[in-house]
Amino acid sequence: MQKNKAFCVTCNKDVEYSLWGKEYQGEIRGKKFTYIGKQALCTCCRNLVYVPEIQRYNLEKAKEAYKLVL
Repeated sequence: MQKNKAFCVTCNKDVEYSLWGKEYQGEIRGKKFTYIGKQALCTCCRNLVYVPEIQRYNLEKAKEAYKLVL
């Protein structure tokens, strides 16, 4: 089983992270929308960590939500 690891700037090391769902709100060209995305939290200090795959996932979810309000 592969463990999720990312660099935590607070802990200053590679740490395991857990995924959590989060409701995001956005606005593009005056159109407001909401979507459920993901966020990665360090399992040591509970701060957000940057994971490129999660950012791409959230971007795709935002695009999908925006298309629904057009």
